[in-house]
Amino acid sequence: MLKAIAAMHIGQRSEQQDCILVDARVSQSSDMLQPIEIPVSAPMPIIAVCDGVGGGPSGGEASRTACETLAGLANQLGPNRSDLLWLIERLQSRMESLCMGGSGTTIAGVAVDGHRVRVFHAGDSRVYKIGKNGGRLMTRDHVGPSLSLGETSSGMRSKALNFGLGPVFRQAWRTGRLQADCIEDTFEVGDAYLLCTDGLNETTGIGTLLTMAGIPNEERLGEIMKRAEQTAHDNIAVCVVSFATAD
Repeated sequence: MLKAIAAMHIGQRSEQQDCILVDARVSQSSDMLQPIEIPVSAPMPIIAVCDGVGGGPSGGEASRTACETLAGLANQLGPNRSDLLWLIERLQSRMESLCMGGSGTTIAGVAVDGHRVRVFHAGDSRVYKIGKNGGRLMTRDHVGPSLSLGETSSGMRSKALNFGLGPVFRQAWRTGRLQADCIEDTFEVGDAYLLCTDGLNETTGIGTLLTMAGIPNEERLGEIMKRAEQTAHDNIAVCVVSFATAD
């Protein structure tokens, strides 16, 4: 049985520019400190977090549109790694066509198919796997000029998929300067995947979650979010996807 719990916090930003996709549900709330369980019913669900780039123009719109577009494409997802990469390129093309004021978004997520999990990401949002032996980071941050596509037109260094930034970035995407990573994995009962934007990485929350015994539940995640409320500067979006036997 697949279970997803999610929480969000606006931090000290004026706008929530992070977004969460669970199955077909898109959440972008400035006040979701208390974690909630979101039902998962699709046979091959996609769960993801997105972070509008660096507080830039239309960042919130970019992250929400990415989640909504991915939800709309999910029923076209096939079982292979190449199918997921094709789906993300479709997402990239869709976002570029919208050209939302030179904005962009990171993305990090999992596509679940039975006991197979495809972990994907672009940017500095992260996926951690938590199991019986503790937690480990499964993604690598795309940072620095060789992986960030350099400077945007506004001079802001991007650490994202650069959705909506025009043909020069489409070419960079296709020539490999920035590509979404996709890792194939398997899970056992008791495993969990923690998806988060970089706002949680900047607090002590992620380390605490990874050192706690067992899978982070609503209560544990709620404690971390209360702590983050006092210290977080950036937006936070976090989702824990866990696997357990049916009651």
